[in-house]
Amino acid sequence: MTYSRLQRRRTRRRYHLFFTLFIIGALLLIVPLAYSKAVQHHELTLANQYQHAQVKSGALKAARRYNADIYARQQGQPVKYHQSIKHVQKNLKRPLGFVRIPAIHLISTPIYFGDSDRVLAKGTGIMGGTSLPVGGTNTLSVVSGHSGLANRVIFDNIRYLKRGDVFYFSALGGPEIAYRVYKRLIVDPTKPHATDVVKVQPGKDRAVLLTCTPIFVNSHRLLIYGKRVPIAAAKSTATHARDAFTPLNIWLYAISLLMILFIIWFMVTELRDRHLIAKRS
Repeated sequence: MTYSRLQRRRTRRRYHLFFTLFIIGALLLIVPLAYSKAVQHHELTLANQYQHAQVKSGALKAARRYNADIYARQQGQPVKYHQSIKHVQKNLKRPLGFVRIPAIHLISTPIYFGDSDRVLAKGTGIMGGTSLPVGGTNTLSVVSGHSGLANRVIFDNIRYLKRGDVFYFSALGGPEIAYRVYKRLIVDPTKPHATDVVKVQPGKDRAVLLTCTPIFVNSHRLLIYGKRVPIAAAKSTATHARDAFTPLNIWLYAISLLMILFIIWFMVTELRDRHLIAKRS
């Protein structure tokens, strides 16, 4: 076999390798991004449908009564309203509202009642025995979300939130309300009285974002505490992106870098071979 034929064969193999690996790399970049955008679009559509739907006029009032009963039980006081969640919303397969966290680009994730795996596979959930996320004095709502799911990002990135960041709830036809992060806490759920950290603080309006930690280990619980702030103050707060080095973004950075290095290798190899051919001709 002559040198030129051997060189052409090697060149064809290199081109085949380049285009094959380039397509694989492009898919590894595009598929996670496309899926993430599709999930965001679905959740935004769900939120828009929820906002335009006729919310039962008494739902917000029932939610406030439900929260009053939660506080009374925690304080060992007589329950006044005996309000169950079904008095607030009969169909619990529908979301109660939505959570929005600008700093980690969580645009509009649905909030359901409960925190079972079935509920948290759909979005976030209200921990039983805590307030519904409609705000008000003597409330503390705990909104839980999974971390480390293979198919979507829910609360993976709340671990990057800093003091001063804001998050928002809109629930049960009420106006959007805002909370400013002021504390983070890691709790071992097997310890006695572990749930004391999510009891209502008398006279306060508080909310907690909760997820498992460390990610993929899930032995403890990470709690991000927020205190209620006026909606105007929240919206005037500068948003700092906190998710630049999340697992998904690190994956995208790594694949992009490998693709760039591979393109550089291909170009250098191609120029070298052309130079050798030119010298031999």
